[in-house]
Amino acid sequence: MASLYSFHRGPGSLWIETLWRTGLIPPDVLSFPGFDKLERRPTGNDALACPAGRCSTVSDFESPVFELPPQELLARVRKFALSEPRTIELKTVPNEDVRADFQQASATLRFPDIVSVEVFALGPQRSTLAIWSRSVVGRKDFGVNRARVERWLKALQSAI
Repeated sequence: MASLYSFHRGPGSLWIETLWRTGLIPPDVLSFPGFDKLERRPTGNDALACPAGRCSTVSDFESPVFELPPQELLARVRKFALSEPRTIELKTVPNEDVRADFQQASATLRFPDIVSVEVFALGPQRSTLAIWSRSVVGRKDFGVNRARVERWLKALQSAI
């Protein structure tokens, strides 16, 4: 597990690392097998946007198609995500050219959420993406993950 992730040092970055190292969050929070093997949480403290046929489970939203090459779409995702408050990128080793993971901390108590994004090529100038946002701590998210996925999708669509 630790070999898959290296953590940026920055506001809130030690929160998740400390919780993970002490065993207070389950290892599966950081181990993500991919959208084709995704199993949603029974607690409902997550949200998923996925293109038709790309995820192994039911999604909350169907992802739009973007008239961009996949690398450009992922670059725009990174730029937008890192412009959000209290957000850092978690550096994953595998598939960095099509996938990115982010940690966004809540405003008040700095509870960390993880957001995984993967882009899929639909041709040389077209792509789509999957976004899975989930809480690390607790069983309720009060709609935060769903609102985040909606906000990210709208921002990406309006920027293109």
